[in-house]
Amino acid sequence: MKKNLITTVLAAGGACVMMLSAYGAETTVDDVIKNYFEATKETKSAVADMTMDADVSISMEGMEEDLAAAGHMDASLLFGLEPLQYQMNANMAGSAMGQGGGLDMTMYMVEEDGAIANYIGIQMGEDIQWIKQVTSAEDSAKILEMVANSAQIDMSDMPVTWTLADETTDVNGTECYVVNTTITSENIVPLYEYAMEKVGSMLPEEVTGVVPSSEDLESIVSIFSGIQINMEMDLSKETYKPMRMYIDTEGTDWTIVGAVVAQMMGATDENGDLLPLNVNVNSLFMEAVYNYDTEVAVTVPDDVKEAAQEIDPADLAADLEDVAEIVEGETE
Repeated sequence: MKKNLITTVLAAGGACVMMLSAYGAETTVDDVIKNYFEATKETKSAVADMTMDADVSISMEGMEEDLAAAGHMDASLLFGLEPLQYQMNANMAGSAMGQGGGLDMTMYMVEEDGAIANYIGIQMGEDIQWIKQVTSAEDSAKILEMVANSAQIDMSDMPVTWTLADETTDVNGTECYVVNTTITSENIVPLYEYAMEKVGSMLPEEVTGVVPSSEDLESIVSIFSGIQINMEMDLSKETYKPMRMYIDTEGTDWTIVGAVVAQMMGATDENGDLLPLNVNVNSLFMEAVYNYDTEVAVTVPDDVKEAAQEIDPADLAADLEDVAEIVEGETE
């Protein structure tokens, strides 16, 4: 069921990048949405520089010092549809409870002899380990068809509210319209149901077998009832494509998340009542700057091909199931 999960996630994620990298605008929000989907159909490749940052701390009565965790990632991304290809070079660093570390990750997704091959390299210090996972030609054909079809879907009536700023902005010398939207816990489930109605029938079996139901998602979302996701798109006035995307969670109320964490930790006072636990999110954002002038041609170096250890998709699925069982056991 899950044997091609990596390929499907990368392909679907890349398709999302393509969708998010094609907004356009003229004078009204309706025009923005319309031009976005028109540009999506025409955009076949994109290059992006991405930054992700998180800085979170937890404080509670009786704790001598806050529990702090932070993470940062800088990445360059290339994605193309004809042929389907993807490359990511990322540098990640993190720290928690006074300990820190980092690693570099490189990923390639290319078509090889009618099949989709994924190469993943993890480097810590001087050592780098490469693995390779190949999707069968039959399943690859299904994924390629899904990506091609999903790019043509009209989702201009999605249940979100967009606003268009009165003034333009400049991104690397390009004048851009500014489009904003905010997603809260109230419209996460409607958005999910809308997306599944549009693309659910296209998803491969290994994906539909693990995606949550609306009821399951509602339970998850209830934990994040105070969530607020803000998104800004800076769109080229000339091409209607975004030159920059920025997402953060400013304005989110993390109170319920704190209560859930306190319950999971068993943090109670002498009377058995839960102690108040404060989740402080100092930073949580993602920024991507796009480029459409660079030709996308992903090539896997020969030394990577020679070093990569091919993994059996069945073994990967078994590992994922083992992890799921461990997590389920810990939460019971």
